[in-house]
Amino acid sequence: YEPQSCASSELGADELSDSSPKEEDLDPAAALYAHTFAVLKGELLKSQMLEPELLDFVAQFADLFRTIFRAYCDIPTQGSEGHMSLLAFLRVCDDFGLFPVVVDFQTIQWLYDTAEGCVEVESPPARRKRTSSVVSLGSSRPGKGRRRSTMHAYAANKQEGFLFHGKWLKNHLSWLTKDSDEKTPAEQIATSILWAVGEWIEYRRLRVKDVFIFLDVDGSGKLSLEELQAGIKFMNLENPPTPEDIAQMMRLIVPPVQRSNDDKSLEVDFGTLDMALIGVSKQREQRDRAANCFLKDFEKMTRQESKACIFLKGLWDLLEIKKWTPERLFNELDSDKSGSVTADELTDEARKLMRMQAKPTAALSIESPFELLDTNQDGLVSRAEFCELLEQVSQARKIKALYEEVKHPIFLSTRAVAPLNPQKVFGARAFAEVLIKVALVHLGYHGTIAQAEQPAFVKAMWLLVYMHWHFSGAKDRAAEVAKAQASGTAPPSPSASQFRPGRLPRCIPPMQQLLKHNPRLFADAPERPPALQTP
Repeated sequence: YEPQSCASSELGADELSDSSPKEEDLDPAAALYAHTFAVLKGELLKSQMLEPELLDFVAQFADLFRTIFRAYCDIPTQGSEGHMSLLAFLRVCDDFGLFPVVVDFQTIQWLYDTAEGCVEVESPPARRKRTSSVVSLGSSRPGKGRRRSTMHAYAANKQEGFLFHGKWLKNHLSWLTKDSDEKTPAEQIATSILWAVGEWIEYRRLRVKDVFIFLDVDGSGKLSLEELQAGIKFMNLENPPTPEDIAQMMRLIVPPVQRSNDDKSLEVDFGTLDMALIGVSKQREQRDRAANCFLKDFEKMTRQESKACIFLKGLWDLLEIKKWTPERLFNELDSDKSGSVTADELTDEARKLMRMQAKPTAALSIESPFELLDTNQDGLVSRAEFCELLEQVSQARKIKALYEEVKHPIFLSTRAVAPLNPQKVFGARAFAEVLIKVALVHLGYHGTIAQAEQPAFVKAMWLLVYMHWHFSGAKDRAAEVAKAQASGTAPPSPSASQFRPGRLPRCIPPMQQLLKHNPRLFADAPERPPALQTP
């Protein structure tokens, strides 16, 4: 039993390698036992998947599996429903409470790699690697020629581009740097589309070429208007843009020398599209910083912001323990009652109070945490500056508790990566197969004796009941947020429309998408097997 791998998109192997010993590292007896056990386990799962009752069960709930697959599927393909990367499947398991409680990462990776329901597709042509004649073969310093080539390229392109928040943009993309009120209506619509597409790609931790690898049929590294429209349609954005809006956006991001009156002849290369998305992402970062820097993901904070965040979190915990207000805390720190203190004095006094707490805090190890507090650069921190920043910390904590998903560390440290020549697509059929195998493995090998003895379709039914339970919990949490917003007790969402007014395209996470468009996903499951083929 040696099924071929269909991992068209996989997590970084270096970051998520199995911590258990590899088969080749074991002694011969242990290696033989491990191999035999894996073969028997695979054969048992295969025989269970072929039980008639389970096949009937899969056909009965085919629409349910397909709906979940479409919400989480992250790579569009030609002539199929799309491809789901390993990271996207892992997100399904996380959102529905399967990972890491029911199944561990190694099991998920094994089931994903050995899925037999993958669809064969034609591989896109391999792209030719660019070579540079500047690199000297006789150079004694590796990379010297490459650095010289990069410097020459920078000098050559200096007249064709500019730096925007540390990122290089071409001159024809300068409209991205304008304020909203300075942009034309066409530029505003194009910005909103790029904004939503950038959020979609960033949430799924993909790159532009990963998303469009299957749509670039000729392997040229360029997208036609039709291919770009197909990719954006696949993203299933809220308030999706019209084909005319996408064509208008493409005319703005294509270099002037490549523009023509015939939209069908327009093509944009991956580098230019990625450059436009970077420009919009920098604007988004500036917006987040202007609104509240503590709303950003920790890995995106500046050094000053991260230090202030850790230290002020410790201070806010101190406030909650002592039941003080920010004003009362400042009075305790302001020893001479002058209404302002230096950053060093504020740090020393705050540390004295923290050391008196029962539990140690990471804030004590932070040096110069109040660089962010001195907003007017006068060397002093006033009562107003101190209280305003603590209020931002409070607001950020409330917003994250209400709106943000609890992310497993695996989603913060990894990225979905697509190989150059994918040949198999992990589609809806493979998705249903692997999801059911998760239940078979859990109940068969980690459940009670009574659970292990149940037929395969009973274990599959347990899977749907378990997922329905977590789906109902997510629905209840969403209802609590809506109720708090209606009563005015909830702070505004960090993605609220005050930054992007009107019915503009936007990206929402897959679980929120299911809750909004399929609230009765499990309740409306068919009572009788419909006349459908298995997914």
